[in-house]
Amino acid sequence: MSYRESLKRAMTETRAHKPKVSVLMITYNHEAFIGQAVESALNQETDFSYEIVVGEDKSTDGTREILLGYEARYPEKIHLVLHETNLGQGGKANFAETLWECRGQYIALLEGDDYWISPYKLRKQVDFLETHAECASCFHPAQFVDEQGKTLPQVAGASQAQRISTVEDLLITNFIPTASVMFRANALRRLPDWFFTLLRGDWAIHVLVAKHGNIGRLDENMSAYRYHQGGLWSSVNSEMQILDTIREYYYFNEYLNYRHSRLIRDLISREYCILGGVYILKREWFRAAECLVRSFVKSPLNRRIHRTQLLSRLIMKGSTALSGLLSSSGAF
Repeated sequence: MSYRESLKRAMTETRAHKPKVSVLMITYNHEAFIGQAVESALNQETDFSYEIVVGEDKSTDGTREILLGYEARYPEKIHLVLHETNLGQGGKANFAETLWECRGQYIALLEGDDYWISPYKLRKQVDFLETHAECASCFHPAQFVDEQGKTLPQVAGASQAQRISTVEDLLITNFIPTASVMFRANALRRLPDWFFTLLRGDWAIHVLVAKHGNIGRLDENMSAYRYHQGGLWSSVNSEMQILDTIREYYYFNEYLNYRHSRLIRDLISREYCILGGVYILKREWFRAAECLVRSFVKSPLNRRIHRTQLLSRLIMKGSTALSGLLSSSGAF
């Protein structure tokens, strides 16, 4: 029997026993970071079994070779999902395929360019979920770091002060850092078709899970979020980001059986108001006015926003433009 065959046999025998937790990791071209991510998962100290399931989306750098080395050293712990072609869709198809391979009762997310900074993260989150049956997920703050691993002043998720949050809180803003979340596997059995059409996937994943229970918050910072410009979301302009957010709200409303329609109308109205401000900065007055109208129609009495400021800016800019047009035409 060859070495590779022996390795596959050992992995098959190991995967016959279901772990308590599946660490779901997706990666693409993370050669510089993937080792730190995998090591941070391997260094977890638990009194239960867990697996590390890595979806490798046909990287063009050395990411796959690094992962194969880890698999050879830790066949009882690491399970690789290797795609022979890049699945595209901003990593969402890779996420879906990797999710399918996870066998744990709980799932913890860790992308290939992030890492965990506490060896007790998995244990603490499992303890929380097993003592809070009303929660479908839990998270904690995450420290921002740059591409070289230098600590940045920002801490993601730190502003969410509530110990327990609901799906409505999550609809208002996505306060969950991806590398901090753990959720019950039975809360995310299927990903809807619209999920694969979005520019980003993390917020939608959290909302899909939160339909089935509350969101718990642990106070301790136990992960690092690497901030860089390589992501799909950060590569698109603010106009596209806002339009995609509006689209997400429509999908969320249907998925949540329209139970939060009033709140979602207010939030869509808010996004149109923000988009109007973007168009004012671009001196696209008609589009800005159109957004203001859409904002008002969606939620006429929206107390979450102050449309008067946008309206006054439009009137001021419009009157200035009209005055200039009349002056140049000789009307004055």
